[in-house]
Amino acid sequence: LKHLVPVEDENSSKLLERAFRKRGIKFNLGTFFQKAEYTQDGVKVTLADGKEFEAEILLVAIGRGPVSQGLGYEEQGVAMDRGYVLVDEYMRTNVPTISAVGDLVPTLQLAHVGFAEGILVAERLAGLKTVPIDYDGVPRVT
Repeated sequence: LKHLVPVEDENSSKLLERAFRKRGIKFNLGTFFQKAEYTQDGVKVTLADGKEFEAEILLVAIGRGPVSQGLGYEEQGVAMDRGYVLVDEYMRTNVPTISAVGDLVPTLQLAHVGFAEGILVAERLAGLKTVPIDYDGVPRVT
C-alpha cells in the first residue's frame, strides 16, 4: 500500500515513516513482496519490482482476511465481496434470515468489534431497539 499504516490518519503514517528514515529503518511502499532468503547476516528480500534489500530482521505486515470460501454462502445467495459477507448497519445480509458478524464482515477485525456486532444481532433478534455501531468511535491500536 502507499503508507506504512494505511488504515490510520495519513499524517500519523507520515510521522512514522519520517521516524523510520531518521533511525535508518528501510521500508518500501506500493510494491509486492516476492521472496525472502536467509543469509549469513540475516535476510535478503526481493520485491516484485526487482529491488533487493539485505537486513538483520524482516517485518512483513499484510493484514488478514476472511475465511469463507467453500462454506456455502454463495449457494445460499448471500452477497459477497472478496470473501467478505456484505451486511447492512444492523449486520443483516441480503438474505433476510442470515446475519453475519466479526472477521467475516468488512469491518474492523478486532475481538471487541465482533463481540459488539454479535450483541447487536442478538438484541435485534430479541426485538429490542438497536443502534448501529459507530466504527469511527471504536478503540483500536496499530
